[in-house]
Amino acid sequence: MDNINKKLQTLYDKYWSLATKVANNVIHDYGWSQDICQEVFVSLYQLVERQELNDDLIKYWLIVTTKHKAIDYCRKAYRKYETVGYEYGENESQEDANVRRSHHARACYVEDEMADDYIKKEFINEMMKDLEEHNKNWHEIIEKSYVEQKDATEIAGELGITVENVRTRLHRAKSWTQKRYQSEYDRL
Repeated sequence: MDNINKKLQTLYDKYWSLATKVANNVIHDYGWSQDICQEVFVSLYQLVERQELNDDLIKYWLIVTTKHKAIDYCRKAYRKYETVGYEYGENESQEDANVRRSHHARACYVEDEMADDYIKKEFINEMMKDLEEHNKNWHEIIEKSYVEQKDATEIAGELGITVENVRTRLHRAKSWTQKRYQSEYDRL
């Protein structure tokens, strides 16, 4: 039990600010973001206690779980808004109140897209680091092909290898990456 608490404290120290930032990007309320972050870490404690989460996936799990808890918060707040009704001021019509509610819903949707983009960028950065550690040649070809937008002929000329060799390495790099990361990517 003591090892679990130490592990959780280490994870909390390492990822607390990231989880809070993800939640705050969705709901724009730092206090509620901290509450959401606490809920996420309680869930993480339960997973770590049962040893159901791989250490390599914890960061991504935290980001995705925090984002979804924050989105759920937005949905619940919006539903409460719709169910209870909004008491609009004496100078505000029902139509103005409806417009304000729709702006709030759209803001949550835009923040959801931003959080998705952030998570995907973090995922791709980690994937590229892992690819570079696994095979620097593959990493270089992927980078030249997808980041620098160079075709196989240009890459072959720069690296002093045949075009067929570039295509083979690119295929192998993509296959390795897909086998290793496809299931994680699909969960995003």
